[in-house]
Amino acid sequence: MRVKDEYEQGLEDYQQRIENFISLNTWELPQDKQAEVKANLLRAFRH
Repeated sequence: MRVKDEYEQGLEDYQQRIENFISLNTWELPQDKQAEVKANLLRAFRH
């Protein structure tokens, strides 16, 4: 169970980091592309 808890905590942290990174708007991505980037990064985390 501990590994699952660590995974959940890591995923939550990673999601927050993605949000922070995208919110910098450095890339000036449109909203739909931001969602695509988030989805791709989360998919990579889960594999």
